[in-house]
Amino acid sequence: MEILQSKTRSTEELLSFKDILHLYLSKWYWFVISMAVCLVVVLIKLKFTPPVFTRSTSIMIKRETKGNSAGDIGSSFSDMGFFQERTNIDNEMENFRSPNLIFDVVSRLNLNIEYTTEGRYYNPILYGDQLPVTVAFKSLSNQEVASLTVSPKSENEVYLSNFTRNGIEFSSKSIVAKIDAETKTPAGTIVVSRPKYKHYAKFTAPIMVNRYDMYGAAAAFAGNMKVEQTNEKATVIQLSVNDMNIQRAEEFLNTVINVYNENWIKDKNKRTTATSEFINQRLNVIESELGNVDNSITSFKSVNRIPSLSQAASMNMSQSAEETRHIMELTNQLNIARYLMNYIRGARMQLLPANAGLEEGNIQSMINDFNEMQLRRNHLAENSSEENFIVQDLDQQLASLRTTIINSIDNYIAALNMRISASQAARAQADAKVSDNPRQAGELLSSERQQKVKESLYLFLLQKREENELSQTFTAYNTRVITTPEFGGSNAPTAPNRQQWML
Repeated sequence: MEILQSKTRSTEELLSFKDILHLYLSKWYWFVISMAVCLVVVLIKLKFTPPVFTRSTSIMIKRETKGNSAGDIGSSFSDMGFFQERTNIDNEMENFRSPNLIFDVVSRLNLNIEYTTEGRYYNPILYGDQLPVTVAFKSLSNQEVASLTVSPKSENEVYLSNFTRNGIEFSSKSIVAKIDAETKTPAGTIVVSRPKYKHYAKFTAPIMVNRYDMYGAAAAFAGNMKVEQTNEKATVIQLSVNDMNIQRAEEFLNTVINVYNENWIKDKNKRTTATSEFINQRLNVIESELGNVDNSITSFKSVNRIPSLSQAASMNMSQSAEETRHIMELTNQLNIARYLMNYIRGARMQLLPANAGLEEGNIQSMINDFNEMQLRRNHLAENSSEENFIVQDLDQQLASLRTTIINSIDNYIAALNMRISASQAARAQADAKVSDNPRQAGELLSSERQQKVKESLYLFLLQKREENELSQTFTAYNTRVITTPEFGGSNAPTAPNRQQWML
């Protein structure tokens, strides 16, 4: 019984499928008509949709090498895959996405002003050497928007019409404007100029000019730009942007790289500027002290009728010369350490001198780490706020690292004092062997030693200032362009996707 019912059900389903298939086949022309209509609609849509092109550039972020064993070990482990410099690459990627950077690029290239001309199916965008004229809006703020139409009149004059400003349309007549001259219009003060390119397009058809909000234009370009790391084991960043004009996309990416490099140099120069201020302050103090010592020696020679320092000190310097030189070197380091200690204690939320001449490698390394962390904290605070928990965490780390640096300098000062005391005892023992040293020569020798210490420290700081200035002048970029935007893309549009639309 069950088998008979199953066969009956199968027969009914087969008949039902045949009936449905016959019904569809009998209406075949509706399918053909629907497909033809959809195909025509897609073709029309593709004709009236402007193409979008993609341009990209690849940039290598250079690693900052540190000449110490720890850095070499870290590099070896990084090659083996244990450590990755992901954090630094992520920071640089965020710098490329920075709204301030994109805003600067838009401002430099005037990308908030768009030029279009009437086309057969859509209005193409003109840019660069495709423009016969450019328009500058002199009296509008960054938030204001405006539009107008520029039409050719003569070699040195154009027509201005179809004015709008902040959404308000004006029905005024056409205004004649001279090239490179200010013209008052309902859209504000306008200056129409010839492009600076050697070859530019001829002015034969009207051009529609739209001036957008600066912040909105920056947000639009930021939304069309992608920043990604091509390989997690490589420090290479790829920037890409979608635009309806190839030349504008290429110039946008090139300017993004230039602005990033300029900001990098500014950050580097902040450290050298802090060091330069510190050195200049100490040079002024030492120059005054050195002048006092020179005056004291001159006065002493005049009163005691000593013709020259060499005659008064020749018998005393032979045995103690080496210890004196050693004491001067140690005293230089001691003075630098004390100056640096006072500077760090008085400086808050500032970069520390990174090349002040301190020969203690651990302290220099901690100061470099402090400056790196301070710059990162400032970038985060600029792009977010002081209440950001990451900024507050960095503030705590900076305070702890500052205390560690101060303690290290304090220990270094104590060690220098012990070494200086030992050298002074050795020099005193050598000087005591000379029994015929007159009182005047001894006093003069003491003043001469002070003079040499001051001179040595003064020349040392002058050398460090020159090194600091040279490092500021010849600071190299931390990027290298691997693929320029001109080679990073095809002349074929990436959107709309014709095959996908047809499908």
